[in-house]
Amino acid sequence: MLVASAQETAFGNERYTDRGDNTIADSMTGLLWIKDAAAVPELAGGQMLWKEAADACDDLVFADIGPQQWKLPLINSKFKNPQIDAGFFVCESNPYWSATPYTPGIRAWTVNFKNGMLGSYDKDTPDKPAKHYVRCVTRI
Repeated sequence: MLVASAQETAFGNERYTDRGDNTIADSMTGLLWIKDAAAVPELAGGQMLWKEAADACDDLVFADIGPQQWKLPLINSKFKNPQIDAGFFVCESNPYWSATPYTPGIRAWTVNFKNGMLGSYDKDTPDKPAKHYVRCVTRI
């Protein structure tokens, strides 16, 4: 990956690096996050159904990465504290989809990045579809 001008900013023992291309590198998890999803045309529509969100991340070509490299984040041992620093990331005060199933095939976990709260919602149930925000992630 080529980055023209990366800027390092200290937070949490220099955990995050703003790469200057609307991505943030997280040295603790080894993940590269989109800083402001609203600034990415493919994600700028706001809230999406889970399948739309997963497809949007899979198809994304952004910051010289993709397609098939960006994904919805998993909630697992590398994602211990889902609250992210507002000084680095632009976040809505609403849930964002994850790729982690809550009830396989029916519900998925969501995370509110502003307060770290987890929840679960129906993914694509026709009678009560849930739409949430999208933040794609890839490995550094």
